[in-house]
Amino acid sequence: MNPDLGILDTIIKTLGAPGIILICLGGPSLVMAFMYSDHRRYERERLEAAKQEGIRQAQFVEERARSEARHLEEISKMEKQLMAIITQQDKRFEAVVKNYDNNVLLVEAYQKLAGELAGIIHMSTQVMTKLVEKIENNLFCPIVKDGGRNHGL
Repeated sequence: MNPDLGILDTIIKTLGAPGIILICLGGPSLVMAFMYSDHRRYERERLEAAKQEGIRQAQFVEERARSEARHLEEISKMEKQLMAIITQQDKRFEAVVKNYDNNVLLVEAYQKLAGELAGIIHMSTQVMTKLVEKIENNLFCPIVKDGGRNHGL
């Protein structure tokens, strides 16, 4: 007899039919138990990874919301600054328009004054012309009559 067969025969006789059936059914059951255990570990890891991904997504969304809030706040500040600048520019423009209006009034007053001054100069020239004529034609004055010779002129 073969020594390997002898050991097998001894195991069969020792365990008997119920032991052999138990070993035949227990081997696959043990494999199934390991596979089930491995599947449970894989599912836990997958759920943990999904949980971590969810947390990362939530953090990303939260950071994005904070970023948008800061962006809107900065836009609001810039809008207020721009409105303040526009208001200042409107005031400056109104002041410039008022200066132009005042300059128009000044020019009109200056034109009126220049016209009056021209009239005064014209009248003054006429009066001076008449005065020169009277002086030249004044025959009643003794100095003019003798040409200023007797009076030291």
